[in-house]
Amino acid sequence: SHLSVFILTILAAGCGSSSSTISINTLCDENCNGNNAVVIKIFQLKSADKFRTASFESLLRSPEAVLGDDMIPNSKYEKLMVPGENFNLSELEIKSDAMFFGIVGDFHSPSKDGWLQVISLEDGKKKKKIEIHENSLSVVVND
Repeated sequence: SHLSVFILTILAAGCGSSSSTISINTLCDENCNGNNAVVIKIFQLKSADKFRTASFESLLRSPEAVLGDDMIPNSKYEKLMVPGENFNLSELEIKSDAMFFGIVGDFHSPSKDGWLQVISLEDGKKKKKIEIHENSLSVVVND
């Protein structure tokens, strides 16, 4: 009976590995971050609750501590964007437990609540666009 359990485990693992991907187009305004480069961080999340209420400093300094189990391990993506840059991140693998992407812009003087955005992955859309402005982010969902 040990053998049957072993085979079952392999089958179950095999099913989940057909990973889905997403394409994210990142566009930096000419005056983004007061004409400075800005680091964009993308976190894959099981839940967005802790992310939405976390402080700017805590998400940049110690996201693992703040997000805890909500953050999927080894799923953080970082990109340095310079003013006027248009970068296409294609085929980013969506981790199996991910329900949301949490996006943070490391701005010099972040706007009150525009420095972070949450993208729900439940709509099944394969293309998203992140626009980086002077001190905020906006997300555009393409069909």
